[in-house]
Amino acid sequence: ATAAPTEATEATEATAAPTEATEATEATAAPTEATEATEATAAPTEATEATEATAAPTESETQGPTVAVTDPTEPTEPDGPILAEISTEKKVTVDAKLAEEVLKLINAERAKANLPALVWDKDVAKVAEAHCVDMATQKYLDQKNKAGADVVKRLTDAKITFTAAAENLAQGKFTPQVIVDAWMKSAKHNVNILSKDFTKVGISVATAIDGTVYWTVDFVK
Repeated sequence: ATAAPTEATEATEATAAPTEATEATEATAAPTEATEATEATAAPTEATEATEATAAPTESETQGPTVAVTDPTEPTEPDGPILAEISTEKKVTVDAKLAEEVLKLINAERAKANLPALVWDKDVAKVAEAHCVDMATQKYLDQKNKAGADVVKRLTDAKITFTAAAENLAQGKFTPQVIVDAWMKSAKHNVNILSKDFTKVGISVATAIDGTVYWTVDFVK
């Protein structure tokens, strides 16, 4: 038996300007903190310049001046090639194919309700991806990011023009079909998918370094 994915979102609609839109509801999953994956780099080393050892000149009583004597050193050859260090740090990954599958399933549900298909918007998708990656990186599920910005604020900050917005979130390593089915069984998520108010959508699916998958759908008009 497969556990149902964690869900979080609520329809939010801005009736006039984007600043008048209501905030989306927060997710029920408790946030956890995680440090961002960083790439290990080798610390640079400073090479010292080779200096020439010079003997101090001495005066000869019988012949001409004494010539300075150098103390040459033999160069050493490395035993083998020097290899750069390779980072083994894992990073959050984004799966565009899963996002496309989610869009197909959402539009299939809208078709059953005789509603027009939602159109993919690349700018909205960038906003969805930024939030999805942030959640996967910092280990939380919430419609407000750590700075307190909800979907309306994030869309506004991205200078996207819209009159209504909402967001569906989910967490868990499931298929797109399981995720969309879970949203359809939830009244608050279902209303976003089947809303007549929305015409465009941006979707992102991000996998954290521990394998946890985060799902984000941003609806706009």
